[in-house]
Amino acid sequence: EFSRAVLKGKDTSAAEEEAKKIAGWFHNVFGDRYFIEVMNNNLEIQRLQLEGAVDIAQKMGLPVVATSDAHYAEREDAEIQEPVRIEAGAVVRGGRIGPNVTLESGASALNCELEHTVVGPDARLQRSRLHHSIVGAHSRVCDAAGSLLVTDHSVVEGRA
Repeated sequence: EFSRAVLKGKDTSAAEEEAKKIAGWFHNVFGDRYFIEVMNNNLEIQRLQLEGAVDIAQKMGLPVVATSDAHYAEREDAEIQEPVRIEAGAVVRGGRIGPNVTLESGASALNCELEHTVVGPDARLQRSRLHHSIVGAHSRVCDAAGSLLVTDHSVVEGRA
């Protein structure tokens, strides 16, 4: 999300504010363990993201970490390593979500089990069980149980 916002154009204040909002949310969740990630594998898109990301990191006083674009050791492991996004407006009823899934803003999960999942701002969870998941700002969680980290301004009702 952060990189997409940065790539929308660092010369527009709206794109910069969106990127700052996203970085601020993650910084709020992870504190001093949050870094702005940049890569440079001689790809133009990475160069553009690097320039914008470093600029925003400096403005926000956040640390920057340079990484390589490696996600798995063996090619056959590629499929299980790719992150999954459940888009805004989607409703998941029943089943297991995760690991490595983001429930985007405006998406809903009903009667689900979520593991190592990031629940985006304004997403809704109802009658679900969470394992090591992060619930974003302004999300609504009803009748959920399990281990979760809740950020500011989320509503949690009936948590067991």
